[in-house]
Amino acid sequence: MEGRLFNTTPGDGLPIDVRLPLLFYCHDALRCGSAQRAALVASLSSHFRVVVVGGPEALQRVDVPPGVDVVRLPPTWSDDGSPARAQLLLGAYLEIDPAVLLIEQFPFGCAQLSDDIVCVLDGAAANPRTRLVACSVADLLVDQPFTAWRHDAQAQRLADWYFDVVFAHADPRVGRFEDALEPLTLRVPVRYTGFVAATPAGHAAVPPRRDVVVTCAGAPPDPALFRAAIEACDHWPAGERLPVRIVVGPALPDAELADLRAEAGRRAGVVVERGAPDQGALAAGAAVSVNDGACDTVFELLRTGVPALIVPGAGDQDRADWARRLAAIGAVRLLERDRLNGTALANEIVATRRLPPYFELNRSGAAETLKIITRLADPAPMFPPPLDGIDEASGRAPL
Repeated sequence: MEGRLFNTTPGDGLPIDVRLPLLFYCHDALRCGSAQRAALVASLSSHFRVVVVGGPEALQRVDVPPGVDVVRLPPTWSDDGSPARAQLLLGAYLEIDPAVLLIEQFPFGCAQLSDDIVCVLDGAAANPRTRLVACSVADLLVDQPFTAWRHDAQAQRLADWYFDVVFAHADPRVGRFEDALEPLTLRVPVRYTGFVAATPAGHAAVPPRRDVVVTCAGAPPDPALFRAAIEACDHWPAGERLPVRIVVGPALPDAELADLRAEAGRRAGVVVERGAPDQGALAAGAAVSVNDGACDTVFELLRTGVPALIVPGAGDQDRADWARRLAAIGAVRLLERDRLNGTALANEIVATRRLPPYFELNRSGAAETLKIITRLADPAPMFPPPLDGIDEASGRAPL
């Protein structure tokens, strides 16, 4: 099949792979990151024969483990992308004949691909060899705290009709999938797996981190936060000073950037720059991240365990409420906007630096996803249900 990348070849003398086949459809726009996607694939491939299907953005920089096949779809923006994508996606399903079909986001995202995906879902519904159809959700939880979700009854109907389970890859203390869907409710069960971390929970190799990284993803960005970060350099407690890297983003006017650089130039160890390709990843490599609570950035920090100080933007009440919720459980520190000045920011950065490197959020999403899928799709080898634990109506083990 065009676009197929084989990591093993027939007739190479290897034993027959007796693992159950699993087809994993990746949505191009997923923001959980290539490292998290690779961690999930690696975990699943320890028990299933995994085939990953996705476009170039979904598969970009994903380190595919040995033994995992890949079907590369045309990009969504190509002129002939839709027919070719549909043909390859359905063809992959028919050829692989999976016991498990795992689809990212849909029906809670990638609505532009609805026809293609529903065609595969119809095939799965009619195929008794496909034992489990699951939705893997990350984006909606990233957006949920302060972005209005379009209450889409069609998404609810599709989920209830086609899917056996929805995996929410987060800790429910941070954001609940059900809250994003209100006032709708789902009949299909939702299971929180925890964050899918790039390294196993509790075993993260934390690289040396020296900088305070200051970012603002608001539109427009917040010059007051940047000015306070520069002023904070005049108020470090003895022995606590760190280099400061301020990333202003593409939307800040050139004149304001020039003023900030002039102010920073009068202090040692302060750098002001226009931008970085991935501000979330940049913050994740910091000793301390100071940010405005942008969802992508905060979720990345929670995954990686970087101490975070949130300074919500003026007038952004939803984001401030979410930051207070995170601060209340000890996941981050919060500096209220009306207290923002150089002295307060310096003191809060020092306090944030002393946060535990891994707040005890659930970061076992890859392992927990494997555990649940294995229990539902192949109960005997690893997770046998109790004899009285089978739902007579569905014939499935309870979730």
